[in-house]
Amino acid sequence: MQINIENGKRFNEEPAIAAVSSGNDIVLVRLADGTGVKADIPGYEVCGKTSTAEIASEEGGYKKDVYNLGFCGFIDNSSSKLVCFVGANEVYGMRQTTKIFNDIMTNAVKQYNITTDEAK
Repeated sequence: MQINIENGKRFNEEPAIAAVSSGNDIVLVRLADGTGVKADIPGYEVCGKTSTAEIASEEGGYKKDVYNLGFCGFIDNSSSKLVCFVGANEVYGMRQTTKIFNDIMTNAVKQYNITTDEAK
C-alpha cells in the first residue's frame, strides 16, 4: 500500500503507520483536501482521521450504500488536549461525521476559551 503525502513523498504501509503514531504531519495533510475537510475550524490546525466500514449483510457480502462512519480529531495548535470522536452507524448516503465534529469543536473552542498556541 502507498500513501501519498502533499510534498510528494511516499511511504509504504509500515513507515506510514509509524509516522502517524509519532507525529501529526500526515493527518494534517488529509484535512487539506480529503474527506475530512469539513472538520476544519478557521484559525486552528485540526488533525483527524475519517473512517468508513462496510456492514455485513445477512445474505452474505455487504449491504449496498450503507456504512458505519467515524471521525476522530483534535486541535493541534491549541491550549487544549481535547479529543473528539464522532461515530454514526448504518448511515446511507453522504458522510456527516466531519461536520458534526466541526460543530462540537467550534462550540468547545467558545465554551472552554480554547486559544491557539500563537495567542498564549
